[in-house]
Amino acid sequence: MKRKKKTILGGVLAAVLLLYIGYLGYNETRAYTPPQVERVDLTEVLSQSPVTEYDVIREQTGLGRRAVDDILAAEGPAGILRFQDQYFATPTYGCHFMGVPTTKEESREDSAGQMQFAELVPLRNGDILVSLSTHTLGWRHGHSAIVVDAENGVMLEAAHIGANSVYNDVSIWGRYPAFAVLRPKGLSDADMEKAAAYARENLYDIPYRLLAGVVKSDGVTQCAHLVWSAYDHLGIDLDSDGGLFVTPADILHSDQLELVQVCGIAYPFT
Repeated sequence: MKRKKKTILGGVLAAVLLLYIGYLGYNETRAYTPPQVERVDLTEVLSQSPVTEYDVIREQTGLGRRAVDDILAAEGPAGILRFQDQYFATPTYGCHFMGVPTTKEESREDSAGQMQFAELVPLRNGDILVSLSTHTLGWRHGHSAIVVDAENGVMLEAAHIGANSVYNDVSIWGRYPAFAVLRPKGLSDADMEKAAAYARENLYDIPYRLLAGVVKSDGVTQCAHLVWSAYDHLGIDLDSDGGLFVTPADILHSDQLELVQVCGIAYPFT
């Protein structure tokens, strides 16, 4: 009888292991989602004055309306076409452990394993960065950060367990094969700066705690909680499902935000 129970238990464990391995394989297929449309020539669309077909441009470049306006003002159509090239260029990427042995992330890299970076749009203080390239034990939870000094290309992030929140070069966000840049709807640059200032003054160099926000404790955070806190201070709740635990996906799906740039993630976000 004992041998039979051990056989059954062994079979159950093997089945669970196989299912988990299969799930991990499925999870890897979600590392990058290519554009959902065929590429078209944007020359005629971009020759209009003023440009009006923002939905077409977004489908072809991953750029939201305000990013399109900023790029056109600075560079003209050539800038938009450069982002179209990037949007339709399927990246190569690797997957590596980060910080802790349970968590991995994908990063763009060439055939020699050298990290590559996608170009980010012109950013503003308070812009929100979300990636879906980070996963733990098969859960693709992603990562998030907030831009705190756009002029000098600085973001604030809570990277992983065991590390305090840090300033980092915002350009490294382009290493992810799947990322988005988001901006609060209808908020002035001055109000966005208030969120960035709150983050600089209150959310820098504090410990990472996975359950920050669930367990009420000041002076700790995690990546999505950090972004949420900066805007909660202004009375804006970015937690789209209103749960106890805010995640990057919750922020990605917030109806308080508009798209600035997306790459490698299907849009509208599902």
